[in-house]
Amino acid sequence: MSFHAPLKLVSVICVLVMSTLGGTYVHAQTTPAKLSTTPGSSTPRSPNKTQFVSSNWNVECQPDAIARKMLCELSYTVKVAKSGQLFTRIAIGAAPHQIVLQLPHGLNLKAGVQLQVDENLPVSLAFTTSNQLGIFASSLISDALLASMQKGAKMKLMISAQDGKKIIIPISLIGFSLAVEKLG
Repeated sequence: MSFHAPLKLVSVICVLVMSTLGGTYVHAQTTPAKLSTTPGSSTPRSPNKTQFVSSNWNVECQPDAIARKMLCELSYTVKVAKSGQLFTRIAIGAAPHQIVLQLPHGLNLKAGVQLQVDENLPVSLAFTTSNQLGIFASSLISDALLASMQKGAKMKLMISAQDGKKIIIPISLIGFSLAVEKLG
């Protein structure tokens, strides 16, 4: 699964003040319109790349010459308001669906990440790796979790700072179900 910046950030839906990290964070959202296809990009990409945008969620597909099919990824991005710097990125691949969370350095690694859809029980994900871009947690998504995300309205990512303070990152699931249909 690749990690790249989203192509367009059209409007901002939510601003969070996170005193534990001392900054303001925004959720990037595209305009809530019909699912659309946008070929091409301002960044160097395959001319056959296709992008689908559904409210908060972005699906990008690129041809895989070896497998002779399109490889698609669903993503959601949270950026720091003042700098535009990436704070959190959620990426989900096509079936079998795997979720990868990209988070900033400076978190309590032993605590991992809790993912909670609406009022369902939280699901725990362990941090699996890190690099200069941040720390990552990944796991296959169960059919039950995927179904709850498709039916849900909101999701929370719950993490802990190194000093133990809890940080909750709200994620909108508006448009998720439609985007998953395009993901395949």
